[in-house]
Amino acid sequence: MGNFADRQLVMALEYLKLAGTDKYSSEEISKQFYQIACNFNVNVGNEETTITLSGLQENFDKAVALFDHLLTNCKADEQVLAGLKSRLLKSRADNKLNKGAILSGLRSYATYGAKNPFNTQLTNDELKALTADVLVQQLHQLSEYPHTAIYYGPAAFADVSSGVAKLHRLPATFKENKPALVFNRTQTGASKVLFADYDMVQAEVSWVRNTDVYDPSRTAVVSLYNNYFGYGMGSIVFQTIRESKALAYSTYAFYAPPGKKDDRYSMLAYVGSQADKINDAIGE
Repeated sequence: MGNFADRQLVMALEYLKLAGTDKYSSEEISKQFYQIACNFNVNVGNEETTITLSGLQENFDKAVALFDHLLTNCKADEQVLAGLKSRLLKSRADNKLNKGAILSGLRSYATYGAKNPFNTQLTNDELKALTADVLVQQLHQLSEYPHTAIYYGPAAFADVSSGVAKLHRLPATFKENKPALVFNRTQTGASKVLFADYDMVQAEVSWVRNTDVYDPSRTAVVSLYNNYFGYGMGSIVFQTIRESKALAYSTYAFYAPPGKKDDRYSMLAYVGSQADKINDAIGE
């Protein structure tokens, strides 16, 4: 599961990085990982959550046991959560002044409509209402959902399998995954222009057009087209608009394959230019 199934997961895993347990403080947890030359990373994607442990093979058991202890015994600390909330709210306020973040949101709106991946995150009010107890309970239950352990290293499969089975606590039966939000690309009909007013001397324009459902037989042609036409510094788009005619700071145009076989391709293009050159850049 990921952010599309549970919008609180991001906060829960961020909180885990700062949490202590009934046995160790957060600082002691960090120090213990350091002493065994191991570390952990967490990442909440849209549709899956990944926890990665890495380090010396000789300390495999210690690292797995320590992380499992943290996950299943982390405790609530409202002061720690308050600091995390404060940093996130500040980051969100900064993003409202960030033209790249604004353009990303506008592009997501153009691609999917009002219900889009960009605005699935918790609102500020929802974020402020979160409690450490809720996040801790969520973390304690994380291993109760179906998950896969993937190992890369020098140990034999049987040794790793028995080690994980011994150190990583699992429920008698797994919970069912929470249903994920589904986002459908809009059917592009009549042309539409969306504006985001931003005080700057430059102008940036993006084009989005959703087209056909994925077809694997097109893969080679799509790759050839993108490399030749508009993806990369050697492409026609870049060489003509930026290098040859000096009309843009940056530009690209490519046919983007979907991430899933039932989804649609999208034609994406962009040009960032001085405001007095934008008409000429668009015309090219």
